Amino acid sequence: MKRIMCVAVCVVFSFFSVCTNAQTDEIRVYIDGVELKTDVKAQIINSRTMVPVRAIFEHLGAEVTWVDEIKTVIATKGPHIINMKIDKQAFLITDIEAGQTRQIPLDVPAQIVNSRTLVPVRAISEALNKKVEWIEEERKVLIVSESDS
Repeated sequence: MKRIMCVAVCVVFSFFSVCTNAQTDEIRVYIDGVELKTDVKAQIINSRTMVPVRAIFEHLGAEVTWVDEIKTVIATKGPHIINMKIDKQAFLITDIEAGQTRQIPLDVPAQIVNSRTLVPVRAISEALNKKVEWIEEERKVLIVSESDS
Protein backbone atom coordinates (compact mmCIF):
# COMPACT_ATOMS: atom_id res chain seq x y z
CA MET A 1 0.00 0.00 0.00
CA LYS A 2 2.84 2.38 0.88
CA ARG A 3 4.44 1.59 -2.46
CA ILE A 4 1.25 2.44 -4.39
CA MET A 5 0.86 5.66 -2.42
CA CYS A 6 4.48 6.61 -3.14
CA VAL A 7 4.01 5.98 -6.88
CA ALA A 8 0.78 8.00 -6.87
CA VAL A 9 2.48 10.93 -5.14
CA CYS A 10 5.37 10.81 -7.66
CA VAL A 11 2.94 10.81 -10.58
CA VAL A 12 1.04 13.80 -9.16
CA PHE A 13 4.27 15.79 -8.60
CA SER A 14 5.48 14.88 -12.09
CA PHE A 15 2.21 16.13 -13.55
CA PHE A 16 2.49 19.48 -11.73
CA SER A 17 6.11 19.81 -12.79
CA VAL A 18 5.21 19.27 -16.46
CA CYS A 19 2.33 21.77 -16.23
CA THR A 20 4.56 24.38 -14.60
CA ASN A 21 7.26 23.91 -17.24
CA ALA A 22 4.70 24.22 -20.04
CA GLN A 23 3.57 27.56 -18.65
CA THR A 24 7.11 28.90 -18.34
CA ASP A 25 7.97 27.79 -21.88
CA GLU A 26 5.28 30.09 -23.28
CA ILE A 27 6.62 33.12 -25.13
CA ARG A 28 5.00 36.44 -24.30
CA VAL A 29 5.14 39.43 -26.64
CA TYR A 30 4.57 42.98 -25.38
CA ILE A 31 4.10 46.03 -27.60
CA ASP A 32 4.56 49.32 -25.77
CA GLY A 33 3.73 47.52 -22.51
CA VAL A 34 0.58 45.77 -23.77
CA GLU A 35 0.64 41.99 -24.16
CA LEU A 36 -0.08 40.74 -27.67
CA LYS A 37 -2.96 38.25 -27.45
CA THR A 38 -3.24 35.75 -30.28
CA ASP A 39 -5.18 32.58 -31.05
CA VAL A 40 -1.94 30.85 -32.09
CA LYS A 41 0.83 31.28 -29.56
CA ALA A 42 4.19 32.82 -30.42
CA GLN A 43 6.76 30.12 -31.06
CA ILE A 44 10.41 29.70 -31.84
CA ILE A 45 11.16 28.29 -35.28
CA ASN A 46 14.81 27.91 -36.28
CA SER A 47 15.89 30.21 -33.42
CA ARG A 48 13.49 33.02 -34.39
CA THR A 49 10.36 34.07 -32.52
CA MET A 50 7.39 33.83 -34.86
CA VAL A 51 3.96 35.41 -34.30
CA PRO A 52 0.68 35.48 -36.22
CA VAL A 53 0.95 38.16 -38.91
CA ARG A 54 -2.46 39.75 -38.54
CA ALA A 55 -2.11 40.10 -34.76
CA ILE A 56 1.32 41.74 -34.86
CA PHE A 57 0.59 44.07 -37.79
CA GLU A 58 -2.78 45.20 -36.47
CA HIS A 59 -1.37 45.76 -32.99
CA LEU A 60 1.37 47.88 -34.57
CA GLY A 61 -1.32 49.93 -36.31
CA ALA A 62 -1.06 48.47 -39.82
CA GLU A 63 -3.86 47.28 -42.10
CA VAL A 64 -3.41 43.72 -43.33
CA THR A 65 -4.53 42.03 -46.54
CA TRP A 66 -4.01 38.36 -47.38
CA VAL A 67 -3.77 37.52 -51.09
CA ASP A 68 -4.41 33.77 -51.13
CA GLU A 69 -3.71 33.24 -54.85
CA ILE A 70 -0.06 34.23 -54.40
CA LYS A 71 0.27 33.39 -50.67
CA THR A 72 1.26 36.96 -49.83
CA VAL A 73 0.62 39.33 -46.93
CA ILE A 74 0.37 43.03 -47.73
CA ALA A 75 0.43 45.40 -44.77
CA THR A 76 0.16 49.17 -44.90
CA LYS A 77 0.96 51.69 -42.20
CA GLY A 78 1.29 55.34 -43.05
CA PRO A 79 3.60 55.67 -46.04
CA HIS A 80 4.90 52.09 -45.67
CA ILE A 81 3.74 49.06 -47.61
CA ILE A 82 5.12 45.67 -46.61
CA ASN A 83 4.88 42.78 -49.04
CA MET A 84 5.71 39.37 -47.54
CA LYS A 85 5.36 36.12 -49.47
CA ILE A 86 5.14 32.75 -47.74
CA ASP A 87 8.45 30.80 -47.73
CA LYS A 88 10.52 33.65 -49.22
CA GLN A 89 13.82 34.55 -47.53
CA ALA A 90 13.11 38.30 -47.80
CA PHE A 91 10.27 40.79 -47.82
CA LEU A 92 9.81 44.18 -49.43
CA ILE A 93 9.06 47.43 -47.66
CA THR A 94 8.11 50.43 -49.77
CA ASP A 95 8.18 53.98 -48.45
CA ILE A 96 5.69 55.80 -50.68
CA GLU A 97 6.80 59.27 -49.52
CA ALA A 98 10.48 58.59 -50.23
CA GLY A 99 9.72 56.60 -53.37
CA GLN A 100 12.02 53.80 -52.19
CA THR A 101 11.68 50.07 -51.85
CA ARG A 102 14.03 48.01 -49.71
CA GLN A 103 14.39 44.27 -49.56
CA ILE A 104 14.76 42.97 -45.98
CA PRO A 105 16.39 39.54 -45.64
CA LEU A 106 14.82 36.98 -43.32
CA ASP A 107 16.59 34.20 -41.43
CA VAL A 108 13.25 32.43 -41.24
CA PRO A 109 10.57 33.17 -43.85
CA ALA A 110 6.88 33.72 -43.21
CA GLN A 111 5.12 30.37 -43.04
CA ILE A 112 1.74 28.83 -42.41
CA VAL A 113 1.35 26.92 -39.12
CA ASN A 114 -2.02 25.67 -37.86
CA SER A 115 -3.81 27.68 -40.58
CA ARG A 116 -2.14 30.92 -39.44
CA THR A 117 0.61 32.85 -41.15
CA LEU A 118 3.53 33.31 -38.77
CA VAL A 119 6.21 35.95 -39.28
CA PRO A 120 9.45 36.78 -37.47
CA VAL A 121 8.53 39.35 -34.82
CA ARG A 122 11.89 41.19 -34.88
CA ALA A 123 11.99 41.71 -38.65
CA ILE A 124 8.42 43.00 -38.79
CA SER A 125 8.77 45.26 -35.78
CA GLU A 126 12.09 46.76 -36.86
CA ALA A 127 10.75 47.35 -40.37
CA LEU A 128 8.12 49.57 -38.74
CA ASN A 129 10.76 51.45 -36.71
CA LYS A 130 10.22 49.64 -33.42
CA LYS A 131 12.93 48.65 -30.97
CA VAL A 132 12.91 44.93 -30.07
CA GLU A 133 14.40 43.18 -27.06
CA TRP A 134 14.40 39.46 -26.21
CA ILE A 135 14.57 38.58 -22.51
CA GLU A 136 15.69 34.94 -22.51
CA GLU A 137 15.17 34.12 -18.84
CA GLU A 138 11.55 35.33 -18.99
CA ARG A 139 10.93 34.16 -22.58
CA LYS A 140 9.59 37.61 -23.34
CA VAL A 141 9.75 39.89 -26.38
CA LEU A 142 9.52 43.62 -25.73
CA ILE A 143 8.63 45.88 -28.66
CA VAL A 144 8.85 49.61 -28.05
CA SER A 145 8.05 52.53 -30.33
CA GLU A 146 11.21 54.56 -30.98
CA SER A 147 9.44 57.74 -29.87
CA ASP A 148 8.77 56.08 -26.49
CA SER A 149 12.39 55.09 -25.82
